[in-house]
Amino acid sequence: MTTTESDDRPWIDTWLIDMLSVQNYIVNGGFGGFIVGPSHEQGGINFIRGPFEKGYLVCGNMEGFEFIMNHGSSEKYRDRIFEINDLMDDLMESHTVDSLWDAFKLTHPNVIHIDTFIEDNIYGLSSKMLLFNGDQLIVNKYSTLKYFEELYEMNLEFKPKIR
Repeated sequence: MTTTESDDRPWIDTWLIDMLSVQNYIVNGGFGGFIVGPSHEQGGINFIRGPFEKGYLVCGNMEGFEFIMNHGSSEKYRDRIFEINDLMDDLMESHTVDSLWDAFKLTHPNVIHIDTFIEDNIYGLSSKMLLFNGDQLIVNKYSTLKYFEELYEMNLEFKPKIR
């Protein structure tokens, strides 16, 4: 995704992002991972990139149960991630999100996740915003719940090492 200052998508001023960050309304999504938050029907989760001279760019909206791939895995595994995402229609015909979620919870009871829900919502936002780092792919919720292990392993390859 190429971003220019003339991009016609919405921009948020840096001072507002700074204020929201201090109040824990911005979550770092740069490392990627499994997202917990509202569905599109509930307002979804906005994701942003920046800072740029003009501020932060609102790049789009995702929803809970989706998986963010970090920048490195998005580049290296782009074709496979697109294949997995393209399986959504077949999965939707044979599964409900609830059935996939029930199976997922049994096999991943303690999965580490990025929580975007807001407890004290004084600004009327549908969720916390995710800050992306470079080009990052998003995997739909059906494919995420079905192919979580593969996505997790691809993403883990480019996570920073903790010493």
